[in-house]
Amino acid sequence: MDMDLELVASFVALVDEWHFGRAASELFLTTSALTKRIQRLERVVGVTLVDRGPEGITGLTPAGLQFAAAARPLVRQARQAVEDAHSASGQGVLRVGLPSGTTALLPAMAHLATCHELLQAVPDRRVSLVEIPFPLINRCLPEGSVDVLLTIAPVSHSEVASTPLPMTSTRIAIVSERHSLAGAGEVTMAEMCEQQLLYNPDLPEEWMRPFWLGDLQTRAEARLASTHASNHNRVYHDLRMGSYAMITLIPAREVLPRHLQAVELKGAEALTIYAASRRRDRRSGAHAYVAGLRALPPRALS
Repeated sequence: MDMDLELVASFVALVDEWHFGRAASELFLTTSALTKRIQRLERVVGVTLVDRGPEGITGLTPAGLQFAAAARPLVRQARQAVEDAHSASGQGVLRVGLPSGTTALLPAMAHLATCHELLQAVPDRRVSLVEIPFPLINRCLPEGSVDVLLTIAPVSHSEVASTPLPMTSTRIAIVSERHSLAGAGEVTMAEMCEQQLLYNPDLPEEWMRPFWLGDLQTRAEARLASTHASNHNRVYHDLRMGSYAMITLIPAREVLPRHLQAVELKGAEALTIYAASRRRDRRSGAHAYVAGLRALPPRALS
């Protein structure tokens, strides 16, 4: 049997998302392309794996359930095998994950991840930045997509250790030029709590909490507008299309798209940056890299 692991990985993504469109977005495919992949996998396996209805996936067949149980560790093992091969060759790549869009929209984070001091901490590794779609934030490390993840909250997974770093970033608000706060320059946190804030319900609550100002209000109290965007560019598109505000990190103000404005948040507490890595990872250089991050002088991203 000629089993294409790319097809298997696509099936796993579909099972995780339970939606062709969202799974396709995570895989950077069109819905049509993902549909064809699943159909091709079913032809290779010789059985129907997915029950379909007018709205898309409605469930997995008994064969699909069995295949899904075996497919996930298969994909994880394949990724680990690639990583082990790189390590054994002495030409390993340390993959550092950043939330999707960060390398383009938050250059301060990208610069931090590849600064000279960190490259010295892993001299036998080439550091490669990997943009992680938002819904994969808590899964990219356990599934082997990256070796280190830089983010603003600990990763909630038993196989992952999250280390607070001596790095912080202040929060600001972003609004469209048509928003009532456009041109305000600065508002209080209490005033911002009265606005309708964009948030992504697909993300873990601990990751989204700072962006609905959870230090001042509960999720139930917040006026939230949902977006299923998987990267910063799509969030900005949604922001331009509505009368919403969004909370983000201060480096974003330097590279805002047209028609969007930054608003300072008076009294906003800075967020701590975390470095997450797999607890049992001993080959990728991830722990040396994280130790290098912790040794850097305290700094505020700007």
